Amino acid sequence: LLVYLDEFYGIRSQKEWSLISAEGVLASPDSYESLDALGQGFILFKLKGKYGVFENGVNLLLPPVYTSIELIQDYFLVESAADMFVYILDKKGKLATTIGFDKVTVLNKQCLLVTKNDISAYFRLADGKLIHL
Repeated sequence: LLVYLDEFYGIRSQKEWSLISAEGVLASPDSYESLDALGQGFILFKLKGKYGVFENGVNLLLPPVYTSIELIQDYFLVESAADMFVYILDKKGKLATTIGFDKVTVLNKQCLLVTKNDISAYFRLADGKLIHL
């Protein structure tokens, strides 16, 4: 099975995936449980049961320490395997807020609804500001 992943390809052999360049050159020495294109040049991978992200194909942006990763516009929503909170990271992998949330929901194209200890707030996607209620 061969899958296109934003200028790279994922190829599956048995149950493992490998990342190869468009020229057919092995782009990463590791074998993965899964590979998927997130868009904007980011590739989601699963290694030893945890998720991580490559930027521009082979540059490690987020190490495989998360139970889930989602790209929402210019932000990653990552669930930490360590504490099970959801964190918001910018596209460079830096924390957009220092708070880990119990729940993060996409409200609309401008905002995320974030909840911590039954208290809700909004995270504005346009400028990365946390708006407390």
